[in-house]
Amino acid sequence: MMNRARFVALRALPALLLAVVSACGGGGDSGGPSAPPPDNSIARIEISPSAAVTLVSGTTGTLNAGALTKDNRLVSVSSFIWASSNDAVVSVSGGVITGRLAGSATITASSGSVVSPGVTVTVSAGAAARLVVRAQPEGAASGTPLTAQPVIEVRDVAGNLVTTAAVPVTAALPQGGGVLSGATTVNSVQGIAQFANLTVAGTVGPRTLVFSSAGLTAVTSAAFTLRAGAPAAVAATVPALTLRSGIANPVSFVAQVRDVAGNDVALAGRTVQIAVQGGTGSTTVSGNSSITDAQGRATFTTLVVAGVAGARQLTLTADGLPGTATIPLSLVGGRPTRLRIERDLPSTASIGVPIPQQPVLQLLDSLGNTAPQQDVTVNAAVLSGLGTLLGSVATSDTTGRVTFSSLTFNGGTAGQRSIQFSGSGLTSATSRLVDVTIDVSRVTSVSVSKTSADTVERMFHMRGPLDTLTPSVRIRNAVGQLQSGGVRWIVRDPTRLTVDGNGRLSAVRAGRTFVVVQSATDSTIADSLLVFVPQNTTGPILRTDLKSYRLNHLPSRFQMSVIVESRDVRRFAGADISVIGAPDNNPFAPVFFADVVRLPDVTAGFVAGISLENRIVALWTPPSVRSSATVVLLTIVCDQRGPGPEQIILLLNQLLDGNYSDITSATSVFNPVLVAR
Repeated sequence: MMNRARFVALRALPALLLAVVSACGGGGDSGGPSAPPPDNSIARIEISPSAAVTLVSGTTGTLNAGALTKDNRLVSVSSFIWASSNDAVVSVSGGVITGRLAGSATITASSGSVVSPGVTVTVSAGAAARLVVRAQPEGAASGTPLTAQPVIEVRDVAGNLVTTAAVPVTAALPQGGGVLSGATTVNSVQGIAQFANLTVAGTVGPRTLVFSSAGLTAVTSAAFTLRAGAPAAVAATVPALTLRSGIANPVSFVAQVRDVAGNDVALAGRTVQIAVQGGTGSTTVSGNSSITDAQGRATFTTLVVAGVAGARQLTLTADGLPGTATIPLSLVGGRPTRLRIERDLPSTASIGVPIPQQPVLQLLDSLGNTAPQQDVTVNAAVLSGLGTLLGSVATSDTTGRVTFSSLTFNGGTAGQRSIQFSGSGLTSATSRLVDVTIDVSRVTSVSVSKTSADTVERMFHMRGPLDTLTPSVRIRNAVGQLQSGGVRWIVRDPTRLTVDGNGRLSAVRAGRTFVVVQSATDSTIADSLLVFVPQNTTGPILRTDLKSYRLNHLPSRFQMSVIVESRDVRRFAGADISVIGAPDNNPFAPVFFADVVRLPDVTAGFVAGISLENRIVALWTPPSVRSSATVVLLTIVCDQRGPGPEQIILLLNQLLDGNYSDITSATSVFNPVLVAR
């Protein structure tokens, strides 16, 4: 390439020669007129070098430009305007040219309207720098070659295909993407690596491939979807199975057609068979054939395996598929058909005392396997000997075991007994003979009442303070015989009532309390009375006929008569009574309904009303009412349940004598008790 200094020297040579001739006197009369000034306008622009230039992509070169007059004189130009016919191939700035994409471009320089002839610059590819995907991988089914194999190009930094490159290119799956097989490394030819048999195996889902070569920037393909591959085997959808002998599995068992990678394959119309191996003794199987649906699923709804309980193996096969699958089977007992005594009765027991070693039984199926069936009821009954049994019903647990907890010989005489255990549809089992004795000194039941003639009355009142009374008590032993002694008496509130060792009650002051009589050896054997001590011996008593009430369910509905009882033949003109529930801090709160029944001994002038807002009952009776009379019948509904005994409270606001004088202060109020359990 010609340098600029040489270019300038050559262009200045004609002018220099002309100056030399003039100095020697040649070319005219020295005394003539002076020559006109020279014409310095630009006639043409030339670029040096003017021949074609070759660059490697990414390298640079320099071009020089000169402006000449029409007489070939070089004139000065402040700057030229450089231009490229294709900047993407060759760019130019101030005469410096840079090769980019492979190809050719023409470079010119201009000043004003004068443009130089073009110089052709040709760019060739540079050194290999990176990999580019020309054709993306497509059509991936697990375990089969891609239907569109990838094509990779080797390019320089500018993106030119390096046709001279012959490098090994390797394909790989990112970690966890499965297994890539086939020719995973190929050599590029004229800068192109063509893969032919790449295969991806793994679970279905999106995938990408990464292509790399030593010293070159790697490239990742576009994402493609890996689909299920060719059907290879049938597999169970559960890791293990537990079946009861002779009973179909309550939950359907499903087998699925899958490819070699374990992906579900939608393949309909294949017959799947289940075979059973292993175990002790012979095994029968039914309901072990099913046909796959459109999703490749074979559902077994009536699979039944019968045999001795133990471990086995299920083998699954499908017609036309080479692979098989096995899963462990745990065979347990089937439907219970008989009972077996695991823990028998002891050799001795006492009447009325829970058997010290309670029996335990086991449900068995027809093959003798333990049958793990829950809530099977087993009854115990005396098979030989006299008497009955208490606690004679028990139910099985989840393992099919039946454990009695309170089985007790009841009644009869001393002697030998055996027990038969039975259940619906079960072959019964019989215990050993037990020597049964009687402990006649032990108290087995206690009941107490006001008198021996009235065993129903559970609530009563004494005449007043300082009154005494001995209730009637009945104590029985293990054979139901009445006996004396062996009990103790307890008064809950001894400030109102006391009791001696013989059960004699002594009133102390007005109020009420419970009197309890219980076995001296077993506090759970007991009975009680509610005793009321009036504040005086002659004044009237406001009470109810409700002895006690047990709430077995909610809501519970019952009736209660409110009674004004005279103990001195006094007649009453009227009563004003409030009826309320338990205290507000107690969760039990009866709800009162306006359901009042008029009794025959109340005249037509009777008026009664109930206010639901304040729960007040206003009761008025005419003077003709008898001295001891029911004045109203209340219907009560309890809709909540408290933690213990509850009560209805009767409040006496006013009680009028027959002459309409107020005798409220002389009246005693005896409130009932509701037993809420």
